Amino acid sequence: MLRPLIVCLVFLAIALTMLSWTATADRHRFAEFRRTHNKNYSSDAEHQSRYEIFVNNLAVLANLTQGLSEEENIYGVTQFFDLTMEEFIQGYLIPEETLRATIQEMRRDATPYEPSPREKRDIPTCFDWRNHNPPVITPVNNQGACSSCWAFSAVEEIESMWALAGHPLTPLSVSQVVDCDTGGSDRGCSGGGPPGAYRYIQSAGGLESAAVYPYHASNGNCGKHAYQSEKSVTSCNPGFSAGSIVARFSSWSFVTSTYDENAMASFVANTGPLSVCVDALTWYYYRGGKKSYGEFRCHN
Repeated sequence: MLRPLIVCLVFLAIALTMLSWTATADRHRFAEFRRTHNKNYSSDAEHQSRYEIFVNNLAVLANLTQGLSEEENIYGVTQFFDLTMEEFIQGYLIPEETLRATIQEMRRDATPYEPSPREKRDIPTCFDWRNHNPPVITPVNNQGACSSCWAFSAVEEIESMWALAGHPLTPLSVSQVVDCDTGGSDRGCSGGGPPGAYRYIQSAGGLESAAVYPYHASNGNCGKHAYQSEKSVTSCNPGFSAGSIVARFSSWSFVTSTYDENAMASFVANTGPLSVCVDALTWYYYRGGKKSYGEFRCHN
């Protein structure tokens, strides 16, 4: 009986040692995560709670990446790893009821895009507006802890269409839409939809530039709001002014409400970039790379 007991004790010691190594490694990864994403917590209790959430997310990540090569792996530790999935959904994604309302508004208020027979037939296998000269695509933005992707989607398409019409490529104000568009199902940092954004922009007469009305990742006052400048000095923006409008449009249409990929490809190839909203639930773990259609669905 002595030898089996010794063997069991050895295995137990090895198991405990491995658990200790894993816990130490997790602590190091959490410390690195905090430094990378500038995470600060208000108390030791919150620190421990966020650490436990982080460790749980590491376990999910291990399952997601199991068997994937480095080339295939698009998942990794992201800035959201100290949030529960519920917190991520509430803080960054648009509620399902808002998306349903957006589709209804789109079908009610806009004319569907109808490609010509030639446009339907002559769709290239590869097309990228980022390669256009002169440029018609502005840089990627970070919406922060604000469910404003709907406003970015609408505004950035207008930026491209404005440039394609022969005007200088100008970053336009997303916060103007977030702060001032309060009609229909649009609720600022609580979500909204591109159709409502287009209606608001038309009624306002257009958009100001992002330089005049910068993005602040929060619900602001359309008349006046404070924002943090690059020099970390709190400045005061006078808010929306019709006299400062730099881009406008006269009409808009929807490409498809039934996830028609051929219609979307035809529009992109023949007209310009288009505004889409996607189900970004799996982007909680997304670090970069190409995602296939099966990994997310469009709410166009």
